[in-house]
Amino acid sequence: MDFDVKIFSHGKLLITSEYLVIDGAQALALPTRKGQWLYAHKISENQIHWISKNHIGGIWFEGYFDNQSLEYKNGSDEIIGRKLSQILKAATLFDAQKTLQKTGWQVETHLDFPNNWGLGSSSTLLCNLAKWLNIDVYQLHFAVSKGSGYDIACGMESKALQYEVHHEKPLINIIDFNPEFKSNIYFLHLNQKQISDKEVARYSDLKKELQLDEIISQFNEITSTVIGAQNLETFESLMIMHETLLSNILQQETIKEQLFQMYQGGIVKSLGAWGGDFVMVTARNESDLDYFKNKGFDTILKFEEMIIG
Repeated sequence: MDFDVKIFSHGKLLITSEYLVIDGAQALALPTRKGQWLYAHKISENQIHWISKNHIGGIWFEGYFDNQSLEYKNGSDEIIGRKLSQILKAATLFDAQKTLQKTGWQVETHLDFPNNWGLGSSSTLLCNLAKWLNIDVYQLHFAVSKGSGYDIACGMESKALQYEVHHEKPLINIIDFNPEFKSNIYFLHLNQKQISDKEVARYSDLKKELQLDEIISQFNEITSTVIGAQNLETFESLMIMHETLLSNILQQETIKEQLFQMYQGGIVKSLGAWGGDFVMVTARNESDLDYFKNKGFDTILKFEEMIIG
């Protein structure tokens, strides 16, 4: 099929300041090679026919929307349909051209990665919509999400970034994060999906008892030092410090304490919402990774396989 619109946005991984980034902490965020495509072309019907495909081309959602009201009409999943309707309605608030309502559309989204990888199926969708409709992606993001927006920044950029947000105003510093020890860094999937909104809500309850200014200052210093780390040992010690601090804040064991206590090859660090999706591990050689494989964790990607160089 010949599409009029072809747009791509990168996925994301959050290396530092998970949770705290919501409250203004500086975070190191990395766009991933894999992301999501959006294709669209005009049709004669007065509707939007939406098809979402997974990384192997299978349809995981199909639905029909009125192209004037953008209400969900029918399809394969009502919950997804109503959420997508909410996003489309929000997008039109910022689209002076009213692109979606001028004509009927067939839209297809294609993920590069499995749905349960947690690399940003929602954030890449928002980025693709914003690029297509020529609207401010952060306005759209904050209209439909309580997240920090770091994932949006990753979707819009193609290099590592130092990210912070204050009162829904992002500050983005594009950086060169290409450590000499990157061959020792891997990303391991935990075979489960974390619901970020629930984890953020839990953190919001816990933070009421915290001295946030002091804590944010600590995480800012860690992030800055991580970005400039010259060797693997320094990087690992910073990651251990980061995990320990956040473990105390969240009142939760680290992922290494929970699942990988006996791992001796390097560190294990959670990424993003704790308890799901990917973790980062370090190893002196690839044989160290047999520890994880023997425990049934087979999805392990090298730094250069996951992250844009």
